[in-house]
Amino acid sequence: MGTGEASGEGRAMAAAEAAIANPLLDESSMKGAQGLLISITGGRDLTLYEV
Repeated sequence: MGTGEASGEGRAMAAAEAAIANPLLDESSMKGAQGLLISITGGRDLTLYEV
């Protein structure tokens, strides 16, 4: 499980990288995963391009 939060320019990529680098994943690897559940929450200024 990982979470990421960011704002400003490049926020989508920064949030995704923060979620992947989350300390909760230190002992785990997503390599070989058969599925992935993603939840994206954003304000009214979140664009489809960012998602």
